Parts: sequence; C-alpha cells; structure tokens
Amino acid sequence: MRKHKCKISIFILLVFIFSIIPSRFVHAMENINIISKTTITREDARSWAYKRGATKTFMDLVDLYWDSYEKHGQVNPAIAYVQSALETNFGNFGGILNESYKNPCGMKNTVGGGDDDANAHHKFNSWSDGVTAHLDHLALYAGGKGYPKGKNETNDARHFAGIYGIAPKVLDLSSNWASSKSYGKDIIDLYNELDHFSKTRKKSKMNLEKPSESLKIEGNTLKVTGWVLQGFGVKEVKIYLDNEYIGNAQLGIKRADVNKAFSNYPNGENSGFAGEFNINHVTPGKKIVKAEAIGNDGTIITRTARITLEKKPAKMNLEAPKQNLVIEGNTLNIKGWALHGSEVKEIKVYLNNEYVGNANLGIKRFDVNRVFKGYPNGENSGFSGEFNISHITPGEKIIKVEVIGKDNSVISQNSKINLKKKPAKMNLEAPKQNFTTDNNTLSIKGWALHGSGVKEIKVYLDNNFVGNANLGIDRPDVNKVFKDYPNGKKSGFTGEFNISNFTAGQKTIKVEAIGNDGSKINFLSKINLKKKPAKMNFEKSIITVEGNKTYLNILGWALHGSGVKEIKVYADNNYLGNANLGIDRQDVNRTFKGYLNGEKSGFNGKFDMQFIAPGTKSIKIEVIGNDNTKITRTSQLVLKKKIAKINLENPVDATTLKGRTLKIKGWALNDSGVKEVKVYVDNNYLGSANLNIDRVDVNKAFPNYINGNKSGFTGEFDVSNFARGYHKVKIIAIGNDNTTKEMSKLIKLNHKKFIVIDPGHNTNPAYRVDTGSSFSHNGNLYKECELNMELAVKLRDELSKLGYEVVLTQSPFQTTYDKTVVDSLDRRTSLANDLKADLFISVHHNEFESIMAYGTETWYSDFREVPCSGNAIESSEALAKALADTLAKSGNFYNRGAKSGRLYVTRKASMPSVLIEAGFLSNPNDATKAADENHQRRVANALAHTVDNWFKEN
Repeated sequence: MRKHKCKISIFILLVFIFSIIPSRFVHAMENINIISKTTITREDARSWAYKRGATKTFMDLVDLYWDSYEKHGQVNPAIAYVQSALETNFGNFGGILNESYKNPCGMKNTVGGGDDDANAHHKFNSWSDGVTAHLDHLALYAGGKGYPKGKNETNDARHFAGIYGIAPKVLDLSSNWASSKSYGKDIIDLYNELDHFSKTRKKSKMNLEKPSESLKIEGNTLKVTGWVLQGFGVKEVKIYLDNEYIGNAQLGIKRADVNKAFSNYPNGENSGFAGEFNINHVTPGKKIVKAEAIGNDGTIITRTARITLEKKPAKMNLEAPKQNLVIEGNTLNIKGWALHGSEVKEIKVYLNNEYVGNANLGIKRFDVNRVFKGYPNGENSGFSGEFNISHITPGEKIIKVEVIGKDNSVISQNSKINLKKKPAKMNLEAPKQNFTTDNNTLSIKGWALHGSGVKEIKVYLDNNFVGNANLGIDRPDVNKVFKDYPNGKKSGFTGEFNISNFTAGQKTIKVEAIGNDGSKINFLSKINLKKKPAKMNFEKSIITVEGNKTYLNILGWALHGSGVKEIKVYADNNYLGNANLGIDRQDVNRTFKGYLNGEKSGFNGKFDMQFIAPGTKSIKIEVIGNDNTKITRTSQLVLKKKIAKINLENPVDATTLKGRTLKIKGWALNDSGVKEVKVYVDNNYLGSANLNIDRVDVNKAFPNYINGNKSGFTGEFDVSNFARGYHKVKIIAIGNDNTTKEMSKLIKLNHKKFIVIDPGHNTNPAYRVDTGSSFSHNGNLYKECELNMELAVKLRDELSKLGYEVVLTQSPFQTTYDKTVVDSLDRRTSLANDLKADLFISVHHNEFESIMAYGTETWYSDFREVPCSGNAIESSEALAKALADTLAKSGNFYNRGAKSGRLYVTRKASMPSVLIEAGFLSNPNDATKAADENHQRRVANALAHTVDNWFKEN
C-alpha cells in the first residue's frame, strides 16, 4: 500500500514539474499545409469549442469534419474546424447568416455576390452537405488529388477550376479566400490555440469497478460501480447491456481516493458512480456491460466488462385437461403452474394453434414454491382459465399452453383432447315444396339447432342472397324434442324478403344455418314464381317552344309484374332523362287489376331538346321493371330549329397584321345556343374564342336565339410561329346540339422577331436584393449592376436599328421589389416566357476571389426545366459559341469560351437563351474596359450583328 502511495506521489510531482515549464517549449506553427496530418482528436476539438463558448450545433460539427475529411481531399480537419469557428463565431454567428443556412464557412452561391448579401450565400439542405462543401472548397484551393470534382460530385456551388492550387498553405488563404490580409494568420492563431489545448488539457479518466471482468451474475439485478473524471465535469453516465440502454448511473458518490490520485479535476472528490438495474427482460448468456460517461463538453469515454448472466431454468405443468380427455360443449377449462428465471410475464393458450386467450396468473401455489425454491414470485406460480370454444369445430384437438418470461424466452406444453358437439338440425316449414306464388314478397318460417349455437341464417333465391332470417323465435316444442342444444328454446326463425327484382319461373330457395364454429347445414325448397305481363301505353309526344327553348313533352302509363323501377326516354338513342313516375291512373288500375302500384302507374315528362340536332327524330320510351326486364315503345316526330348564323368582323378580309398577335371579334347564333367557337389558321387549331360578349344589336336583329344578348366572341392568339405572307383564318361556331357554322377571312402576316434582353442584377432594389458584385481598383468603383445595364441598353439600341423588337427586363432607373434572389431571377425569365420571345440574352460581368481571373465567356443550358420551343437547346449552344468569339474579339479579351451550366435564367427560359459574362470586374484591366463607353458601343454593335446573322441562319 505504501509503495502504491509513493508511485502516485511521484506521478503528481512529475505532472506539477511539467506544468510549470514555460510555454515557449510548446512549438507554435507559423504556417501549415491545408492538406496535412494532425494529432488533434475530435475530443480535443469538441472540448476546446466548449471552452470557447460554442453552441451545441457547432460542437456537433466536430464529428462531421473528422468523419468526412478522408473522402474529401485529406484536408486537415482541425484547420477546417478552426476556420469554421472563425467564420461563424463558434456557431453563434451574429452577421447576416444564421444556423438555418447550415453553412459552416460563408460559402456562396454559383452567381456569388457581396459579403453583406445573405441571398448571395448558399443555403444547404443539411450540415453534412455544408461541411463536405467546405472541405471540397479547401481541397480545391490546396490542389488536392482528384480535384476539381465534377458538378454532380460535390456540394460546393463555386467549385471553379480556375482556383485549383492557388492556396496550398493556410497563410495563402489571405486575399484569396477572403479579402482580409490577416485571414490566414487568424486561422493559424486559432489552430495553434487548439493544438496547445490538445496537448495540455486534462484527459478523461474512468474505471468500471463492478461488475468485474468475467463475473458470473445470477438473477435479475445488475449492480454497477466505478468512477470517472473529465476536464469540464461529468454530465451523465449511461449504462448499456449488450448495447441496450438500461438506465443512468447515480453520480456524486464520494471518492476521496480518486481525487487524491488525480487532483484538480472538477468534482473529483465526488467522482464515483453506482446503480442497480432490473434485467429480468434479458436472456441468460454471455453479455457485455458498457458504462458511457458524457462530459459537459460533450466528450465521451467508455469502459466495458464481460459477464455471464445465469438464470434458473423455466418449468411448467399443465394439470388440466388431462391427456386425451373427451370434452363435450363449448367451454375449455385449464389449470397448472409455471416458473421462470426472469419471472412469468404472460401465459397464452392455443387450440390447434389458434389463440383463444391468456390464462389468469398469480394463483397461490405454495406446494410448487416449496419444491422449486428461489424463483421470482414462486408462491403465486399457479394459472387457470376458462375459454369459450363455441367457434371451434369438433374433433381431435391439441391444446398448447405457452409460458413467456419477462426476457421473452418461451416454454410450452401440449395436451390432446377430443372435442364433441351435438349434430346440427333444421327444418324449413314454409314455404312448402313446389309452392306457387305471384307475390313479390317471399315469407319463410322454420327452426335450426347447432352444437356450437346458431350464429346466423342466410336465405338465397337461385343462389342470390336475399337477406338474413330473424333469429330467437320461441320454439319450446323443438327444445322439448331435441334437448340440451345451445339456445334451443329460441331456435325458431322467420323472414320476409322483397323478390320483385326476380324474373318469373321455377326458383330454388336455400336456407343456410351457420354455427358459431363456422360449420353449416342447409335446406332446399322449390317454388314457382309467376308475374303479370308488363304493359304500357305511350299516349302523347309533342314538341313545344317556350321563348327560345324547345321541349319534348310525353304522357302515358306503364305496368309491370315486378313493379316499375324507372322509365328512360331517348331521342335518336340520345338519352334525354327519366320520366316522372307515380302519376294517379285509377282508370288503368281498374282495367288491369292486381299490378304492383297500379293506381300510380302514370308517367309524364318534359325534356330540353337544346342538345338535339333538328330533323325527324325517333322517340323511344323504355320501361324497366324491378327484375330488370324491359318493354319499349317508339314514335316519330319532326324537330325544327332556327338557322345558325355567324359573322367574323375582325380581322377584315385581306388585312395585314404587323404584330405577333391575331385579334378576332365577331358574333354567332345557334338555336341550341353556342357551345364553342374554334379558331384556325391554315387549318391549324389555335384555340377557342371567349364567349358571352354583349351583343344587344345582334339580338335585336335576330331575336329569340338562346343567349342572343351575349352572342359576341373575341380572342387573342399567338401567330409568331407562322411565316410571313398570306394565311386563311377560319372560325367554326359549334352549337350545343353539335351543329356547326363557319366563316373564313384572308390575312397577311408581317411580324418582327422579338428579343428580351436582361440587364443582370438590380440597380435600384427596394429591399437590397440581388445587387450583384462591386470592386474598387485605383480609386474607381465598378458596380456590376450598373455596367450590366449600360451594355444591355446599348445592345437593345443596336438590335432595334437592325429591325428587331426588343424589350428590357428592367429599365435603367426602375425600382424593383424582389424579396429574394429567386424572385429576381424568376421575374426575368417569366417576362420572356410570357411574351413568347424568340430570344433571351442575360448581360452580366464576372467576378472571382482572385484578381488573376480574366476574360469573357458565355453560358447556355443543355437541359430545360420548362417546355421549350423546337431546337432551343441546340440553338442556344450555337449562339453562345458565336457570341463568345464576338465578345473576345470585339473587346480584345481572353476568350474563355462557351460553357454549359445550370444557370437559372438559361434553364428556365422556354426559347433559345444565352448569358454573357463581359469580363471580370475583379480584374483591374477587364473592369477598366467594361466601364469605357466606346468599348461598350463597339461590343454591343458586334454582338447585335452576331445575333442578326444567327437569326438569318436559323
């Protein structure tokens, strides 16, 4: 013991000596490779972040950085983590971003923007996406192997090949990653602070004292003791058994010995933990106990011990029913006892593997407890149960009693029994065999007995189910003859069923008695069903005109042996509707007696003929009985209507249309009302005109047409897809009866090509949204939004001179009210799409973190998110390549070429679309040229002629 104390004293002395060595012996790094190894652990980083007041979210990012760095360029995870700490203020943010962006390092969108523009920054779907994008961006800067990645291989929105390898060391990030010249040193200082902390912080210590390794435990209680020390104090100790959480240990147990051996830990004198845990749900066998200590800083330390868990073997005895017992009736009684090392949770009872219920537990069995000592709840180990088995068919059965312990282990015992039940009996007393009836109601009467009791009685006519009989009718006579059947005194049944839906003829009645055990018996009886012949008289059918409406009026009567279900009315086999039934016809009832509902056998109806074309019509009356048999009558009549009329007032015949929109105006009349007016050019359907336009003049000239006051029509239709020259406009007015009237006019098309030019970003935003980038060189400020507008206006003017119709997405001094960048982008493409432009050009200037990037480029999309016209994708690529050459040549720029990308304004446009980047404002030379008015005019003129040539070729 004295030797042990001596060793501890020497250890403490050495710790003290090293603690007073001056900090100059700790090597501080002046620079470090971004792609490098580190001895700093995730526990070091988490504990350091906690010390620096980090949020829990930021502390949790430790695992993402250390789990991800190997697959993302082998970037030193500690460098990335301290850079994130610098950018996010240890997750506390405070700038324009917050946690909702899941952006750990101020990463921007593809289009970029100012540091003070929240919409310029990327909003990631998850922190994992944000961390991997950060690591990929660092690996790209550092020239990592396998970089740059493809556009679908990284979450980094600004993964540009031009920055590959520009910052292999941390200090190189100054003026590259950020404009600050001290940016790299700030990261190095934080890295050195973390590195020093990792070498000097108090490491976690822990000992699991009980259970000891390889201990055998018998029973249902696990006792745990030990101690734990952590640099920032212990938050909790979780206990697991085979990785199943079973509870938290109690903290704060006095451990002066531990505190003496390892001094200066928070709460060291109370570093012990202990706990007792119920493990009756755990099966016996080899197990692993794990104690997991979690510090206030989120760091974790664990200790494990292997144990062997032993429990008493389960036992049971099914005392009743005895093997091969004969049981007569519908009740099963069981009795027995059961013991289980984990205690009995429940006992399930099965008959032929069908679950019938749970036994009652807790029956006193002191005899069992005396014989088998030490079992949980042994003195109450008895069980019993009484189960209704009326639903079980008779025969040899196997009872299985299943005992389930609280650890879910199972033992069972089987016993065979022979189940007997009284034979089923029944009698159908009415109707008698071969009974003849012309009634639409079937009445039955009889009795039925079943060893399991009668559950229901079903009645069928020719195997068609007609209903269930009423049960529980008093039959003491039956009970007297056939004793001891379940519910024998109430064994009678009766029923009345509507059979009007059955046709006449010989029928078979089947009465089926079903027992509670599902077994059946049935009784058959034949009857002869007679029905009176169907009759009808179609007394009247006339056409009447009321105002501008035409009607068919009918009158008559109908009789049917099954009763009349409905009467349908047709004109030339076009269904008009159902006649009204139930009209008083006492005269018919007196003449044809005994028909169902004969006194109400009349029918009538009034039907709108608006949708029926004029001419000789066949009127059909179809009488349908409840048994679905039919009789019909037909008559002929002539339907007359006023002649349809139409007039196309605009366009005037042989007129020349200079615009891209065909405007039509006119009126149409049809005695059935006008359903639709279709518009065609050269037999190509353009759409339907708008109806219900006020035309009181037409109604006055041609009165009594349906909707004559609203007979006007108008419409506007895009004809930009039609070539210049003469075309035939045809209008077809379609009536509600599908009759048509048409009229044609000749027009000449002479329209211009239509171009939308988009000055990128907003020059005068109401909400400071989408303002674009800005750079200062030699005391001059270059704003992208203003330079975009200047070049766009000049390009518009040059294209207008060449005869094109041009619209800007925003005027030079227009106030814009976009609330997000997406709103801004959508406004631009929506305008072009709504105007059905022939071409969309978005004007931009480029930017980069480094001044080394220069030159011009163009962008197009090789796919679209909206339906696009013809060969819009191929045309966009061809124009982008031509404009890329023109930009570079006319402005004396380095040509970066035409590129395919997923830019919003090119993938959301339905026509050919191109985005031009007319130089890098981050480059002093490019910026100077971009701001020169003569340069702008020269470039705009060259671009306009390239567009003109492209249109001529396409």
